[in-house]
Amino acid sequence: MIRHIVLFTVREGVDKDDPRVASAIDGLRALEGTIGQIRQWEVGVNFSDRPIATDYALVSGFDSRDDLADYIAHPSHREVVALLEPVFTWVVCDYPA
Repeated sequence: MIRHIVLFTVREGVDKDDPRVASAIDGLRALEGTIGQIRQWEVGVNFSDRPIATDYALVSGFDSRDDLADYIAHPSHREVVALLEPVFTWVVCDYPA
């Protein structure tokens, strides 16, 4: 299993209530069941007010590195990335689980 974790932070100058934020997160959630390589999919909203906290997290799982690569290249994923880019910055960690 490959674990793919992404931590999202709303960009400076973008309000967390901006409808583009909700649209991007809705798009991210909708990827589950859309791309066959996804084995685990969880999108969470941060409740911590600590200054080091991010705003959203994606915890996902794939059977192999090739499946993760297929997911990343998938047109549906690319469409969601286009929604995320204007409103979020993010960091990624991929590791064998």
